[in-house]
Amino acid sequence: MGYVGANVRARRRELGMTQDELAEAIGIEPRHLRYIEHGEAGASYDTLASLAEALELEAGELLSRRKQPDIPRGRPPSDVDE
Repeated sequence: MGYVGANVRARRRELGMTQDELAEAIGIEPRHLRYIEHGEAGASYDTLASLAEALELEAGELLSRRKQPDIPRGRPPSDVDE
């Protein structure tokens, strides 16, 4: 799931909205919103602007990473002793 999709889903849930309610509010098909939330489809600029407005956020907040738990991934930084 991409950052945009994860941010949309998290905020939608914070507001107590269903996917169907949000999709109707911004004028897209519920299936398209599901694809956006799961990172299977992108969103146009107009859709991002509509999502931000409906979710009471700035558009930039939809594009930013939210704080995630610290989970080690990949190689450690080169300055870490092994």
